[in-house]
Amino acid sequence: MQNESLNTLILQDNELGEDAADKIGSALIQNKTLRKLVLADNKIKNIGARSILENADLLTSIDLSRWIYKSFFIVLQLYKFYLE
Repeated sequence: MQNESLNTLILQDNELGEDAADKIGSALIQNKTLRKLVLADNKIKNIGARSILENADLLTSIDLSRWIYKSFFIVLQLYKFYLE
């Protein structure tokens, strides 16, 4: 079964880490409908963030606020994401 209607996914405050982020990033490759992804208040680090951001082509909004492990890389990738 393939999703044909989900356009917003809120996974805020779920203590998601690198494994979950990698799986989200992989799922985004198949994404045809999701436009908004909320991942605020999670424990995702650089590798997980990279997986998500590199595959977020169809997203129009990503909320990565209040992450415990923010880095310059994440800020730079978000800047690039919102400029495109």
